[in-house]
Amino acid sequence: MDNFGDTAYIKRGFQVDPKRLFYSDIKIALKKMVTLVPGYGILEAGTVVAAITESTNRVSQHVPYAIQAPTVGLPFIGGAYLLADGGSTDTTIDITLPDSYKFAVGDHIAGVDSDATPIDLAAITAIDRTTYSNKAVLTIAQVDISALTVAAGAMIFIQTQTTTPFVDAVSILTEGVDTGVGSDAKGGQGAVVISNAMLYKGLIPNYDAGALTDIGAVTDGQYLVLK
Repeated sequence: MDNFGDTAYIKRGFQVDPKRLFYSDIKIALKKMVTLVPGYGILEAGTVVAAITESTNRVSQHVPYAIQAPTVGLPFIGGAYLLADGGSTDTTIDITLPDSYKFAVGDHIAGVDSDATPIDLAAITAIDRTTYSNKAVLTIAQVDISALTVAAGAMIFIQTQTTTPFVDAVSILTEGVDTGVGSDAKGGQGAVVISNAMLYKGLIPNYDAGALTDIGAVTDGQYLVLK
C-alpha cells in the first residue's frame, strides 16, 4: 500500500487518456503474451519492446526498446541515464537508485548517447545500492566508455541483440502495463502485437528506423503498418 503520510489528503491517482492504438481490426492481428521485467514504471500501449538476449535468469523477458539515437533531455524509457561521464578504464557506472531496479546482476548491458556509437559494456557483476544514499553503482568489466558524456545524455540499456547496435525490437504493446518503480517493482505481463496490423504512429513513443526494420514495419502517413 502507498504511504503518503498522516496528513489528510486525497489521492487522485494516475490518469492516461484512453486512445485508440489500432486503426485496423485488433481481432485479426497476430498477438501473444510476454513478461516485462520490473522497474520501468507504466509502459503505455504502443510501447515498442525487445527481448533480453543475455542474462543470468532473464533471457527472453521483455524490456522497452532502447532507441539508437536518444535525444538529450527527453525521457529514455529503454534504460537509465548515467550520473557521471564515462572514463577510459572504468569498471563502475553510477545511476539513480530507482533506475538501478531496472537491472539485475547478470544482465548484459550497453551504453549510448546522442553522438556516440553504442558500446558493449558486458555483464553486470554487482549492484551496490547501500554505500551511497543518492545513487547506485553498477560493476562491469573494464571498458573504455569515455565517449559517453552526461552532456550528450549518456545512457545504459539491457542488450536485446548480441551485436551492434545491441538492440532488436520484436513487438509492440497492445495495452498499458505497470512494471513498478524502485525496490517494490515486480514487473508485469502484457499482450504484444507482432504482425498484421495498422497502428496510429503518434501513439508509439519509442520507435526509430532501426525498430521499424527489426519488426518489419513501414510508416504510411499517420499509420504504422506491421506486415
